[in-house]
Amino acid sequence: EAFISDNALSDQTVALMQYLAEHAAPVPAAEIGFELEDCSQAELVWPAQKVCYLSTECLDSRESFEHEGWKVVQEGDSFEDVLAALTV
Repeated sequence: EAFISDNALSDQTVALMQYLAEHAAPVPAAEIGFELEDCSQAELVWPAQKVCYLSTECLDSRESFEHEGWKVVQEGDSFEDVLAALTV
């Protein structure tokens, strides 16, 4: 269930999405807002790749996502690192 509206995305998240759209044609679009059963939240997810992007507000969720087998990237990681996580 989405918990973040499009207009609530951080500037860095919007810039990341623009970067991926311009530089990563084969990467599917991210789903905005995602919550695990324990209420841990991610700002963006790519379910098929099991990759999630955590904004600074969601960093407390890192351990839960990793425990569930997700590859976690976070605000502050380079856009290239996020792209690498999606294409491995």
